[in-house]
Amino acid sequence: MTSSGSSSKRDLLISKMKGVHKDVANISEQDFNSMNLLSGTDEVVEAIGFAGVIAGTCDHIGLEKIIDLAIGKEGSHVRVNNGAITKALVVQMLFAPYQTLYGTAEFFARMPLDVILDKDITAEDLNREVL
Repeated sequence: MTSSGSSSKRDLLISKMKGVHKDVANISEQDFNSMNLLSGTDEVVEAIGFAGVIAGTCDHIGLEKIIDLAIGKEGSHVRVNNGAITKALVVQMLFAPYQTLYGTAEFFARMPLDVILDKDITAEDLNREVL
């Protein structure tokens, strides 16, 4: 990235931040750069639509814990518990209401499951046999 590209991004971020906090106008370039807002990492931003709101609502009401208490799975072979499966199905049904549940793995292949389900599982773990 060229320095002019970095400078324009920096200026854009500062102009957006000025509306949020009045002290941003007085920030030095060194302080701004120490914030790592323009870091050179390969961070990815994924659009999840309102699936995050649905998942957050499920977390707020404790849906996953309630399901696990009622019909939990135990054992070393269990990759995805019943509460996480139920939460995934609720997210899918409310996000794409007319999609069949046979396509759950394909639906979540486009979504960051670690954010939505707060678990280290993959879309392949939500296959037809698990559901």
